[in-house]
Amino acid sequence: MSTLLDPGFELTLRPMRYPQFYDMYRDAIANTWSVEEIDLASDITDLRNRLSPGESHLIKRLVAFFATGDTIVANNLVINLYKHINAPEARMYLSRQLFEEAQHIQFYLTLLDTYVPDEAERAEAFSAIEHIPSLKAKAAFCFKWIDSIQHIDQIKTDADRRDFLMVLISFAAAVEGLFFFAAFAYVYFLRSRGFCNGLAAGTNWVFRDESCVLPDTQVLTPYGWVNFPDLSEGEIIAQFDLTTSDISFVKPIRLLSKPYNGKIYRFFNRKGGIDQAITQDHDMVQKWDYQLTWSKVKASDMKLNGKKQIPVGGQTTVSGRDLLPFEQFLIALQADGSLPGWRHNGSRCGTVPVTFSGLIKVRKKDRLEQILADLRWKYVKSGIERSTYRVSVPVDFPITKDFSAWVDPSNRSLAWCKSFVDEVSRWDGHIHMDGTGTVEYSTTIEANADVVQTVALLSGKNASKNKIVDDRKETFSDCFKVIIVDRTSVSCNTLQQEITDYEGMVYCATVPTGAIVIRRNDKISITGNCHMNFAFSVVETIRAEHPHLFDEALEKRVRLMLDEAVSAEALFTEDVLGKGISGFPISDMKQFLEFTADQRLAQLGYSPSYGVKNPLDFMILQDVSELTNFFERRVTAYSTGVTGTVRFDEAF
Repeated sequence: MSTLLDPGFELTLRPMRYPQFYDMYRDAIANTWSVEEIDLASDITDLRNRLSPGESHLIKRLVAFFATGDTIVANNLVINLYKHINAPEARMYLSRQLFEEAQHIQFYLTLLDTYVPDEAERAEAFSAIEHIPSLKAKAAFCFKWIDSIQHIDQIKTDADRRDFLMVLISFAAAVEGLFFFAAFAYVYFLRSRGFCNGLAAGTNWVFRDESCVLPDTQVLTPYGWVNFPDLSEGEIIAQFDLTTSDISFVKPIRLLSKPYNGKIYRFFNRKGGIDQAITQDHDMVQKWDYQLTWSKVKASDMKLNGKKQIPVGGQTTVSGRDLLPFEQFLIALQADGSLPGWRHNGSRCGTVPVTFSGLIKVRKKDRLEQILADLRWKYVKSGIERSTYRVSVPVDFPITKDFSAWVDPSNRSLAWCKSFVDEVSRWDGHIHMDGTGTVEYSTTIEANADVVQTVALLSGKNASKNKIVDDRKETFSDCFKVIIVDRTSVSCNTLQQEITDYEGMVYCATVPTGAIVIRRNDKISITGNCHMNFAFSVVETIRAEHPHLFDEALEKRVRLMLDEAVSAEALFTEDVLGKGISGFPISDMKQFLEFTADQRLAQLGYSPSYGVKNPLDFMILQDVSELTNFFERRVTAYSTGVTGTVRFDEAF
């Protein structure tokens, strides 16, 4: 089986091995921009009249950094990446990127002409890496890694692959992930002071382009549904396979949280099944009736055509045992049983009494007796129509009415999930007689409704939850109803769309399949995940194809490389802030560099080296990937019609 780093020059696009790279290429060509659209007028007033000497020095150093950085990255694109990444769909993306580099060079000429009117100063900015020590150190770091694999004509050995990985990681995690992200910090500091709003607005486009969901959206974990803001680092979540419609649980490649100011697209239907509120660039998952697999489309481009479907379910990939008799008993107990009092602890006889009262229906009696026969537990029947059962349960069996105490949806087999739904339907379910197979499950315990909804999802059905408020008496409890439908998609012609303005935090995650299972307003559906930049996507692809490369030796090299990058950027910090800027101490910025390096390590799956917190209040973007990729250039941030912004949000 061929891999991404095989020597040679693969030319065949079908079958496509890495569709994620092709999707990135399509995103890149979807929008255009021109340098003439950029308006720097508001910044010029600040530069001439409002900035202190220290802030003016900061701007000049940033301009000098931006002036040469793009050429360095362009060299790496051609010399190392295009040469060794052996997939035509990936090279299509890189080819498009080279075009972007030419546009960036034109932009920096315009930027320097505007920001630095003196011709001698402009020449000095372009040659900064030769005579400004702090910039020279950063350039030396870049050239060190670019040159490190110049002797390799073809990647043939594991040593070659590790060397290539180091070049890739150094540019993704250090050059883009540290050098340029640190530059963003300076830009956001100026914004916090009310300066250079054009520059800040341009930088903010990269964050606007990330695809995300609102904070009231939940994601499925082994412990139930969790709101995105409450999701812990390293916690596994449910992903959806666009080809097979399978649902599996994985650790996210990354988590994303960021502020957002823009349009929110809400897709929903009145009768349940779906409710998504997402940013305009977020990917909806859809397919035409004639298609076999799911595809993605941006929310802003989504057309509610009756010949298209939206996924609202799938099925688990776990294999294993079926539902056990004791688990069947716990389902029956939840529906019609009573737990023993505290005095009945079984200390004398080794059993505790569990009572089922009012079992009038013959089917329930027969079912309970069958379960007890399978368990070989003793019981006594009494009362009118012998409808009361007193069951002797051994003390070593945990008795609970809470499904969440014993159901972990991440490790239950498909057979188990189907049997669970069937058993629940027997006890607390109402089966519609219209031939649709729809089941209504009712309970006063919301946690149980959540579990039933989740297991129904994993069994290959769709389930929505509704709360029925019972205010007849204070002693009456509200009821939670789960509607289980034998379908895994809904037609787009049943959906409605709302577009609203939103300012606040948004969240998302990146998973290997590119789609996640979410719930909003108690309705489950499938949505796309946030994009992963090209460089880290290549890293993860290599990790999947050559996992043995990611050993302790590679980790040690990565940590040393990032330590070196932090040191180089710290020199730049001392230079940039050296003339003194009120409210921005050098020590805070150095700590921010260490914090950022730890975030890059986390994105690569490594533990932190520095263990420090973000000291910069104005840098509320603390996630590892709230930055564009220096290979990728999200061109949606450059869309035609966007004016009055300065493009410093791009990687170089």
